Amino acid sequence: MPAPGPADCDFGSGGSTPLAEFFLKIPAIFFALLLCGCASNWSKAGATDEDFRRDAYRCEVDAAPVQDGIVRVEMQKRCMRVKGWVER
Repeated sequence: MPAPGPADCDFGSGGSTPLAEFFLKIPAIFFALLLCGCASNWSKAGATDEDFRRDAYRCEVDAAPVQDGIVRVEMQKRCMRVKGWVER
């Protein structure tokens, strides 16, 4: 497979390239890693690490349209609470 070139980075073409899709996922990946690093701050009876990662990712995706960082974090926290997680 050849190395990605400038055409692979064209976000305006309407097409979706693997590289473009990766860059669009960076905020979700960052938040998931951030929450995983703070996993000890959230608890839910009977939940597994996989449950936490799934819920944290889903909350990140749901809060993604929010532009203000402070509001976004609060929306993510609210989403986690709605899913039954308790912040310690």
